[in-house]
Amino acid sequence: MLVTARLRLRPWRPDEAPRLLDILSRLEVVRWLGDQGPILMETLGEAQDRVERYAAFTAARAPLGVWAVEVADTGVVAGTVLLAELPHGDGEVEVAWFLHPDSWGHGYATEAAAALLDHAFAAGLPEIWALTHPGNDASQGVCRKLGMRHLGVATRWYAIPFEQYVVAADDWAARQPS
Repeated sequence: MLVTARLRLRPWRPDEAPRLLDILSRLEVVRWLGDQGPILMETLGEAQDRVERYAAFTAARAPLGVWAVEVADTGVVAGTVLLAELPHGDGEVEVAWFLHPDSWGHGYATEAAAALLDHAFAAGLPEIWALTHPGNDASQGVCRKLGMRHLGVATRWYAIPFEQYVVAADDWAARQPS
């Protein structure tokens, strides 16, 4: 578990599959995910399977993983944050997030992603990438708040274009308070 001032990043629990279904069945969320176009989650069974896959991935791939973003004061799961290798690359790792619309605008994505950057760099990863769909101004704002460098649009990892951002461990360390 990773803890911030307002959040707990921890594994998704099986009893939270309905919340994951609620998040991933919303077009306003999934329109920004992946490269296959918006794919809405349709059933509780799909959500339960996804929770199990998240747990297996996290157990097998440390320091990579997928975490639920729980708001400490309420216990509500705001969404997901993850560290995963980018496909078709040379081991580059990305940080990514998605939140329920009821959790947008509170700074949770930035706070959760910053905790994952701390986690990744403490584990020795040299740099972390973030990819956003062109037009996803909210996620691009998170990247800027994190101090990630914008490298423009590329199709390096996927067949569709993504805005690419990166931050190196040394640059991240220089931004942190002493």
